[in-house]
Amino acid sequence: MVDDDIATLFNTVAQDIEPELAAVIGEATRQGRRRRARRRLALACTAGATAVAVAVAASLLIHEAGRSVHGSQIVGPSHRRVHVLKPKPHHARRAVPQATGPGMKPSQMLSVLKPILPRSWVISWVSPSAERGSIEINFNDGQGAADILLSIMQTSTVSNACPKPLWTNDGPRPAGALPISCVERRLPGGATEEDAVTYADVASYYVYMLYYSRPDGLTIMINVGNGTLDGTPHLARPGWPYVDRARPPGSMALWEKVVESPKWHL
Repeated sequence: MVDDDIATLFNTVAQDIEPELAAVIGEATRQGRRRRARRRLALACTAGATAVAVAVAASLLIHEAGRSVHGSQIVGPSHRRVHVLKPKPHHARRAVPQATGPGMKPSQMLSVLKPILPRSWVISWVSPSAERGSIEINFNDGQGAADILLSIMQTSTVSNACPKPLWTNDGPRPAGALPISCVERRLPGGATEEDAVTYADVASYYVYMLYYSRPDGLTIMINVGNGTLDGTPHLARPGWPYVDRARPPGSMALWEKVVESPKWHL
């Protein structure tokens, strides 16, 4: 009888929270792209610790569902501690992968990206994902490994804007790191652009983050990190993400050139 009572109680609680969880998940899907961090976190934790983390995260997501967030970011934990709830400007991914249909293949995106990068930069890993309109690579410019995540999306799915006030760091910023910044620009011809250097997360990882929105309704987003998140050489080293340098490679001017290329399309 006690077991039946407990089962009934859990069923009642599940029914009560299900609509709120559905709303949170739906909002997150509409507003942004997220990384596969929960899966990696689950592999790194014990089963018991993971269950607690998921429960805490779910509770916090329900409580914070009404908070406004920066642009297309989603609310909730990535690889950071589950009790930290703040907008996530990086580690973002497209919400709905599409291996077929419209959109540039990763190989096509690489053929546009590679000629813009300095020839001396060595690409060490290209994500095997077949998701159209998105590519992730690791490379080294001779000063340390770095991650690039590049996505093309409909502007109607993005609502990016610089936060006011700017972000604060979740963890220590590497010595010699670029300062946090965010600038919104309107370009000739009607395009808009957000150029940012994000906060450092708990692992001291941060990125150049640019959103370039064209008058034709497309937005090109790029994140360039001060380390790697996946692939080679990251998998040979412990920890996630792996910070390999004080500053992301290149410059804001270089990454502006990348996102503003007219060759990107859906």
